[in-house]
Order: sequence, then structure tokens, then C-alpha cells
Amino acid sequence: MKKLNFIILLFFSLSLLGQNDSSTYILKTTRSFSTNKLKSYLKLENNAKLEIIFEELNLYALTIPNTDTKQLSRISKLETVEYIEVDQKLEYRKVPNDEFYDKQYGLEQIKATKVWDSNTGGLTGNGDTIVIAILDLGLEITHDDLQGNIWRNKGEIPNDGIDNDDNGYIDDYFGVDLVNKNDEHRTHYHGTSVAGIIAAKGNNSVGIAGVNWNIKILPITNVGTVSQVLKGYDYVYKERKKFNDSNGKEGSLIVATNLSAGIKNGFPEDKKEFRDWCAVYDKLGKLGILNITSAVNDPVNVEEVGDMPTLCQSDYLIPVTSTNKDDVFDSDRSFGAKSIDIAAPGREIYTISVENGYKSKFTGNSAAAPFVAGAIGLLYTVPCKGFTDKLKANPDELSLKIKDYLMKFGDEKSSLKNKTVSGVRLNVYNTYLELSDLCSGIPTGDFGIINITPNPSFDENVSIEYNTDNFDEHQIRIFDRMGRLVYDKTFTPNIFGKRELVINVSGYATGIYYATLYLKKKKSTRAFFVY
Repeated sequence: MKKLNFIILLFFSLSLLGQNDSSTYILKTTRSFSTNKLKSYLKLENNAKLEIIFEELNLYALTIPNTDTKQLSRISKLETVEYIEVDQKLEYRKVPNDEFYDKQYGLEQIKATKVWDSNTGGLTGNGDTIVIAILDLGLEITHDDLQGNIWRNKGEIPNDGIDNDDNGYIDDYFGVDLVNKNDEHRTHYHGTSVAGIIAAKGNNSVGIAGVNWNIKILPITNVGTVSQVLKGYDYVYKERKKFNDSNGKEGSLIVATNLSAGIKNGFPEDKKEFRDWCAVYDKLGKLGILNITSAVNDPVNVEEVGDMPTLCQSDYLIPVTSTNKDDVFDSDRSFGAKSIDIAAPGREIYTISVENGYKSKFTGNSAAAPFVAGAIGLLYTVPCKGFTDKLKANPDELSLKIKDYLMKFGDEKSSLKNKTVSGVRLNVYNTYLELSDLCSGIPTGDFGIINITPNPSFDENVSIEYNTDNFDEHQIRIFDRMGRLVYDKTFTPNIFGKRELVINVSGYATGIYYATLYLKKKKSTRAFFVY
């Protein structure tokens, strides 16, 4: 049996000729050796290299020239060699390499990491750039973790002193400071921290990752009064209207706004400007814009004490309250069973701050709201024709659908019952998955491998087509005729597209192989032949 195993291994090794000068194998012995003693025992030749990779399990890495098949044959026959297998290259998942990512518990709670396996944000299925507008006091647009994700006004020529797009602002290339009417934004920790949650550049080896790794943030700063709020929304309205009217040739696809501010103890009926403030949300909504706001931070029932704009009766408004690290309602925050729609992480959130820094305890509904705004931006990346068609034809209907699904498919929390309209904490992955009904449904079927092509394979790759109705992690393993594992991969199925795995078999020896697909206790196996 050992001889037969080696013959298959030998064919595999021969197939590697010409690809690399040497190959690495994982070697396990029946007892422990020092590397020097094992080198002597194996009688290694021709610059072969050996190192311990897990001492307690007697595992070693052996690297030998591809041309040295005799040495490989000799080693495989030794009684103390339990096995020798080709080392496989790892395939990394979409978990970012940002330095402080492990401090960002909120991203795990809302399941942003699972959406990242399909998309990390930035573009719609049609290739349009997704934009989120932040209305705030200030924002450090030069922060290392935001550069590249700041919106640029394609209708404006920077620094020429002219209002090129005739919108009332000169040189508003990187957004607009509403007071100074230019894009020289004041620096303020609040807006900077909000922007970091939504759109800190992901996977850039710097700092943190936002809900979206790649998206455009439109800064609208020096927003300190109701009038400035309305001015800011007006800027957003005109920019999105240009986009809609020109079929995307002008303006910007602003899908959400974030205003982590308001007026406590205020009711819409108290003042006329409050009523107009509320009416603006319907105006923005008809263009396809959802508007995220943070409810007051005080531990009060906003429906009893008042809060603006939380109490505005607009379908296109989403007021937000907070949960904490334990994933329960933050009792220091406000609630409203008829007015606050949803909760999101908002206690001690790690995000960016001014002077190119980071803030470890950004706390309050100001931190919770941008999780929802960021989630909306990420949802607009759904890559199917039904979704993108609806975005063009009925943007307002699509925005309401997204809001509805955010509230239906979040994670129910008993601590949020009677605290919010939905009783859920944001779950962007569940929402992303459920939006498949806009794609005429996900093409699913009975779990299993459907086909392997070509079979027999004379090519470099084989395609394994499969069906599933579950989008949790799956596993694919390939075994040779002797039952030895030659390929092992954990993956998340493609949600909206073809279910297919393409595997390179150019290094496989001639013979029969068995591909097995696993999902929890289910498995499906199909054979294929490599020549």
C-alpha cells in the first residue's frame, strides 16, 4: 500500500517539473527527531532543506528539487515516515490587515465581515460610484485612513476660483464647508470618527476598516444650526437629482446621508422649520436617498420628551439608538417604540480621530448611526440586474425596500423589545442575502455537486458546479484514489451568481480523484479523472 501511495505522489511530483525549481512537502514521522538527526536519518541530498513546523506533532517541512524523484521515492519508503504530502498554498479570506481591526467589535456584530466575502463596497453592479453624505461639524479629509475614499465633485475644477457647476459654491471639489462656502473643511473629531465607521480605507495595512472598504464620503461641514442642516440636505438633493436626471452622467449617486445630531425636547409640530425639516426627508427619499440620524443620547423615551429629527414622520428617515459590547440595548441611550427604527453598536467604538489619530471610546448614538449608513452603502453593491434595474427605474422604491429589509432581517434582541420599532440590531449580511428576491431569487437547488468539467481533464483547471440553499461556510475537499487529501478549501458560496469553483489540477498525477462538498452534516461526492 505504501508503494502504491508513493507512485501516485511520484506522478504528482513529476507534473511539477518546469513550474518551480523545488517543491515543499509536509513530512510526518512516527517519532520525534531533532532536525539534525532527521537530516542524517533521511540522508538528504542535493541541497534539500528541512525544518520543524510543529514539534509536538512531529511535523516537518521538506523542500527538495523537483528533479530529485529518486530521493523522494527513497524517503517515502522509510518506516519512520508516516506520510509525506505536497504543501498547499493558503487562500486568505476578506478579513482586512488593518492594524487595529481586532478592536472593532461592531463590524463582527453586524456581520459586515460576511458581506466582505462578496463585496467590500464602493460600486453598484452597473459600476456607479456609491456615495454617502456626512453632515457634521468638521471632518479631517486628509486622514491616512480616509484618503482615497473622499468624494470629488466631477462638475468642479479645483482651485480655479470659479463655480464651475453653478451650484452656488466655488471650488467645492472635496465637498463643502457651508459657512466658508469652499472645501477647506474644519477639522473636528466628531465627523472624523463618524466617517471612519462608514468608510475607513480597508485592507491598507493602516489603522482600521470601515463598514465599506471602498466608498466615497461627501463631507458637508460646519453644520451647526437647523438652517445649515437644511442647506446641507439641499446640496445633497441637487447632486443626486443631477445624477437621476442625467442617467448618471452628472451628479453623484448619493444613497444615504448621516446626521449624528439633532435638537432634544423638540417635536415636529413645535416650529415651522421643524416641519420643513421633516418634509425634506420625503424630498430626498423620492430621489432614492435614505437619511440616517442618531436619537438623543439621554436615557429617555423620545416620544414623551421630544427629539428632532427623530420624531419626523418620514418613511425615508431612519433614527438609530445603541447597543453595547454585550450586544444588548445600551441603557444610557434613548428609546422610542414608534419612532426609533433600529439599533446598532454604539458603545466604545474604535474609530479614527483628528491629527491622523484613532479614538478608542467613541460612544453614543453618534457612533451607532454611521453603522447603519455604512450598511446601506454596502447593500447597494448587490451585483444583480434586478437590483440595478430597480435602482435606475424606481430609486425611491428600492430605498424603501432596503429600509424595510434592514428592520426585518436584523438580529432580534429581547433588550430592544419596546425600545425600537423593529426590535433588532443591525445585521447587514442577513439584509444583503434577503435582497436576493430583487434578483428573481437566488438560483438554488438540492445541495450537492452538479457537474465537474472537463472530465476527464486534460486542462490546467477543472470547474466544479454545485447547488446550495445555504450561504454559511462550505468546504470542498479533493482526495486521490488512495483516499489521501490533496486539496482542502473553506469558502462562502457566491450569493448572487453562478455557483462554481475553479481548481488548478495541473500538478495532479494521472488518475481518479474524488471531490467532496461539505455543509455541516451534509456531503456530496463526485469523481473525476485527470490525465
